[in-house]
Amino acid sequence: MALKRHHYPRNELAVKAEGGPDPARFPQAKPAVLADCASAPAALAAPPALLEQPRLAPAAARLVFRLLDYKDVAEVRSFLTLLHAIGADLDPYHFEKTPELIDRAVIKARREENPSNTFAGLALDRGTIVAVHVLRRFEEGPFIGAQVSGLWVAPSHRQQGVARRLKAMGEAWARSIGAHFLNSNVLSQNAPMLALNRSLGFENYRINLRKRL
Repeated sequence: MALKRHHYPRNELAVKAEGGPDPARFPQAKPAVLADCASAPAALAAPPALLEQPRLAPAAARLVFRLLDYKDVAEVRSFLTLLHAIGADLDPYHFEKTPELIDRAVIKARREENPSNTFAGLALDRGTIVAVHVLRRFEEGPFIGAQVSGLWVAPSHRQQGVARRLKAMGEAWARSIGAHFLNSNVLSQNAPMLALNRSLGFENYRINLRKRL
């Protein structure tokens, strides 16, 4: 099956009035499940440990956890700017994203992302985004998978349970769309993220090797 190429306008003025994904365009979209894993599809049955949200440290109790508001262009831009900056301190191949690239990403996200194909969760501290987490649905033969596209927590809010809370929200969403597995790519030198994923049941599957030329 041929892949469709996406074409974007030169700026986002043409889509500002769209107000995010149109439910009429995505009749099979399901609302993300944030807390209740008990009704998850059999494809990825929830273990008892996931039926409760991970506890937060007292310092993080004031945080607000919710989904990205695609109608808020400024919030989408802030969210994607943080998402595209992940790995800047560890990834030797990281490069700064231009404002034009972020603009195109905003337009693409508001046009194409919806609850049936994307989980975009965030944590707010007094209105400021301090953590982001994204998963995207994909198909691998007869299986449905959910690819972790990014997880970031502000340094000031780490070691407080924020990442675990967002991971639990994302996994609940994956179950709600009938995913059979989660897939995550982590930089080999990112020991804290590797440890977090393994503590949540992730196992080594493939190793991505890279050779600089």
